[in-house]
Amino acid sequence: MKCKPGDLAIIVNGGDFSKIHIGKIVRCIKIMPSDEGINGWETEPELEVKVGDDIHCILWIDYHLRPIRDSDKEDEMLRIVKITEEV
Repeated sequence: MKCKPGDLAIIVNGGDFSKIHIGKIVRCIKIMPSDEGINGWETEPELEVKVGDDIHCILWIDYHLRPIRDSDKEDEMLRIVKITEEV
C-alpha cells in the first residue's frame, strides 16, 4: 500500500465514472471493503459519482492515489521533470 491512514493524497487515476475527480486532493481515512470485494480508501471529503439514477460514494483503490508527504528524499515527479528538461 502506498497510502497510510491520515495521508493527504492526490487522485491520479480513476475508473470510467470517477475520472472527473482526477487531480483532487483527499485525506485517506481508512480501508473499507467494497461491494466488488476490492478494498478501497474511504476519504475526506467523500467524493460521489452518479451511475444511472444512483449516486455512490467512491472508495479509492490505493494505486489510484499518490500520497503527498514531507520527505528528505528526491520527489519522483521533480526528478522526471528534470530529466525531461535535460533532453
